[in-house]
Amino acid sequence: MPACRNHPEVVEHIVDCSRCGGAFCPDCVITLQGRPVCAGCKGEQVKDITSGAVEGLEPAGRGARLGAAIIDTLLLMAVLIPVYMAMGIGSAFFDKEQQTTWFHVITNVLPLILYTFYEVELLKRRGQTVGKMALKIAVLDPAGAPLATAACWKRALTRNLLSITQIGGLIDALMVFTKDRLTIHDRVAKTQVVVWKR
Repeated sequence: MPACRNHPEVVEHIVDCSRCGGAFCPDCVITLQGRPVCAGCKGEQVKDITSGAVEGLEPAGRGARLGAAIIDTLLLMAVLIPVYMAMGIGSAFFDKEQQTTWFHVITNVLPLILYTFYEVELLKRRGQTVGKMALKIAVLDPAGAPLATAACWKRALTRNLLSITQIGGLIDALMVFTKDRLTIHDRVAKTQVVVWKR
């Protein structure tokens, strides 16, 4: 039974590096473009990917990206509707001025906060929101690797801050029609949305 090159005591769940063929435990490999790569091969593999020597991942279709966004928005609304209903009931306990301020904060700030945390957490964990899972697309870094936490935050915050103004959100969404299909939030966070059928 093969053992990990770096940890000879580990013989379970051994993975072969797709570049050198060496046997490694899951702690000693990363995944680039869906392929396991050991630490020794990682640098060369990234160079090959960025130079185009390794077949790139297929960019997600515009329809799939739109569909995923619609699914995620519907999920958010499913959470927010009960909150808004409770606000309507609770408004009887506040005077008119307090109602206006409270309603404004809840209806404008709460969706941004919820959607940002929802997106960051799921992208950190698996590179996909629920909508992206359903449409079989994923968000990766330029080398085809899972996103770092900082990139998840940059992407979610940029998109949600742009959406505060309708024109900013519209321009961001329309960037998907550029040749590389990268939106403003993809460019800021250095991310790509790709077909992901794994």
